[in-house]
Amino acid sequence: MQTGLSELRQICKPLALASAFEPPETQDKLSCIWLLALELDKAVLLPKESMLRLIRLQWWCDALETGRDHNVPLMRDILDLISAGKLDKSWLLDLIQNWQNISDRPEALSQSWEALLIKISGKDTQAIRDCGHNLFCALQRRPDMMRPLTLKSSDLSGNYPYLLKACGYLTKRGEVVDISEDGTLGFRLFLYMLFGRVPV
Repeated sequence: MQTGLSELRQICKPLALASAFEPPETQDKLSCIWLLALELDKAVLLPKESMLRLIRLQWWCDALETGRDHNVPLMRDILDLISAGKLDKSWLLDLIQNWQNISDRPEALSQSWEALLIKISGKDTQAIRDCGHNLFCALQRRPDMMRPLTLKSSDLSGNYPYLLKACGYLTKRGEVVDISEDGTLGFRLFLYMLFGRVPV
């Protein structure tokens, strides 16, 4: 893998920290999913014209369908994971569809992140949706748009419970927003995962 967790650390350290609590054999898979989501965000947020957004999103679908990486490291890693049976192509195509559905409404991008958290967790609860919404808001530095969030044990009973618990901490406290100014996030996140709270 050329991308994986190390690449995610460079692009979005909080998501890498959250993924690091899951078993090592799933970290590259999760990292590629996060990196893909961030690329899909750029495909919608950067172009001003709706047609350009659709073209950029369709590129990912076409690359998945044809199995050609076009010398893009992330796509190469995704295709390697598909070949190894660790990622499902149809699962990824369904995921991209969520970004395609709102390509003409960038203001609705948080819905794609809600769908992403539902797909990752395998659970569709309001708390999971709120966590996805908040994650997008934090990544876009819009803590003012975050919703109140309480993840219950039932919300964490699906896939990747440690990842979801870490994401809950990151988005509840808005930590994704101020990571560049605060180097203690990893330590505080570790304490939260260990004790369920961060000692004051």
